[in-house]
Amino acid sequence: MTRAYSIMMVDFCCALKLSMPISFLSAMHDASLEGITVKGGKVMEDYTQAKTIVFDKTGILTKAEPKVKDVIAFGDHEPIEMLRLAACLEEHYPHSIANAVVK
Repeated sequence: MTRAYSIMMVDFCCALKLSMPISFLSAMHDASLEGITVKGGKVMEDYTQAKTIVFDKTGILTKAEPKVKDVIAFGDHEPIEMLRLAACLEEHYPHSIANAVVK
C-alpha cells in the first residue's frame, strides 16, 4: 500500500508540474488572440498582485503593425528623402517600429 501511495504522489506531482506551464501558455495564447503580448508566466503572476501599472514611452503600447503617419523634415530636407534614409538605417533592425519605417 505504501508503494501505491508513493506512485500516486509522484503522479500527482508531475501533473501539477505539467499543468502550470500549460495553463500559462494557454493564457498567453488567449491574450495574443486579443492582440496582447505577454512576455512570460512571471509577468502574469506579478500582474495579479499589481495595484498600479506605469508605462513608459518606448513602444510598450503599440499596435501589432505600427505605421508611419507623417514625416517632418528639418531644414530644407525633403520628407521622402529623410524617410528613405531612415529606412536604410532601420532595415536590419528587428523591431516593429523599424519595420514600419522600412515599409
